[in-house]
Amino acid sequence: MHASKDVLYGTILMATHTVVLDDTWPRASRNYNHVLLTELLHQQSVLWQRIATEHVEHVQDTIGTFMNKAIAHLRVEEQVFAGIKEGIDCALQESRTRAEEELMRLCADEQQQPITYNHYYTDNVQQSRLDSAQKTIERAMEKVNVDPDDLEGTAVGNTSAETLVAAIRQNIVVNMDEQACSQALEGLRAYYKASPFL
Repeated sequence: MHASKDVLYGTILMATHTVVLDDTWPRASRNYNHVLLTELLHQQSVLWQRIATEHVEHVQDTIGTFMNKAIAHLRVEEQVFAGIKEGIDCALQESRTRAEEELMRLCADEQQQPITYNHYYTDNVQQSRLDSAQKTIERAMEKVNVDPDDLEGTAVGNTSAETLVAAIRQNIVVNMDEQACSQALEGLRAYYKASPFL
């Protein structure tokens, strides 16, 4: 499971860099925005329709095969057998049609802008930013020789605010491409994490 998360992270990171650093995007706009999140999601979802269609077909074929084998064991008159088979075939075709229609609705919905006003998405983005800020502060505290695990704050009291702020400033990312990729990745990961609730 952990390896697949690493593969997903690597895939998202590569797609993020590809889209953000694409020369068709003006350099001035290489910062995080919802248009970028939409582009990343669409790029990642290119194969979803084919995969889902193949899955629906496989499930339908498996059910059809099972039903044909099951009714082959019936010991009934020929016309009763034909009626049962016709009813099953009709039900299977209706089921296939409904599944294909629902799949088309889902695929059309995925082509829209992702829904990001859901509170799960917002919570995930904010938590990610908080985690990032915490890591930045911890790295800065380590640079000024303050133990981040010092719960009583005795070591922090011996460090000036200016020294700590200066150490935090060393963690500022000035490379706009790197910053845009990081923020886009953060947004996409938050979207995927929240997607079961959207």
